[in-house]
Amino acid sequence: MKKHVIVLSIALLFGYVYWFSNPMEEQQVAGGEQPLYKIIANTVAEGYKRIYKEEKYKKKYATLVSIYRDYEDNWDTYKKKLDGEKHWAKQLIGGNFNYAMTLDEIKQIIKDKFVAMKRKGLIISKDEYEKIKSSYINRPSTNLTRIWGADWLKTGIELHKNKDYDVPGYKIVSCNPNSINVILFIGNARFPIAARLKEAFIDFVKIIGPPAGSGPHPLPRKLGYVDLGASLAKAANIRKETSTGKYYIVDTEMKSF
Repeated sequence: MKKHVIVLSIALLFGYVYWFSNPMEEQQVAGGEQPLYKIIANTVAEGYKRIYKEEKYKKKYATLVSIYRDYEDNWDTYKKKLDGEKHWAKQLIGGNFNYAMTLDEIKQIIKDKFVAMKRKGLIISKDEYEKIKSSYINRPSTNLTRIWGADWLKTGIELHKNKDYDVPGYKIVSCNPNSINVILFIGNARFPIAARLKEAFIDFVKIIGPPAGSGPHPLPRKLGYVDLGASLAKAANIRKETSTGKYYIVDTEMKSF
């Protein structure tokens, strides 16, 4: 059996600032065995002093430090609150992470996801993509939440044994299909988000058919999906495939949940 290997590199992105300016291999990331909130609390102050030296950032810097010190000082209370809440679709689509997890744990989960996709043939080279791209929409995206969202909807549709809805297939096109660079977004959300790819992009299978209109589409709504394009007929994100009559949910990024 062919062995599928993925070398994962990861960078932390806080707002629009890289704490680690370049993606690093797992063993090179300092503090990988600590909870993520501790890593952030211990690095946010120095990071902002180094990057934001102007007066206008001082208030923002102080607020951010306070937020993360609060995570550290009151973590037991904060964790109980998280544990008592429902896992919303948004958190699942972000990778289902929380700030109590270590960076090593998060990276292993991301790596396992990509190994599984590689095994299914979902990660391909640019040369392989050139041979099939006529069947794809040719709108490259680096937004990982598009595929996490598609996977979440696909799972929900199958669990409900519904044959009326589906999501388009996708491919991840990488400069090196065995090496993946991921940006983990932290800070401006209630949970960390495996948000973007570097040196790779995602493309989806082309769906031929008209916008399906505003609904009611009860199953997508039950799964947390909101068609943000429903009010604009040309931009509707649920489309009815002409050849099969099946409804395809074509825009599946996090903001749609």
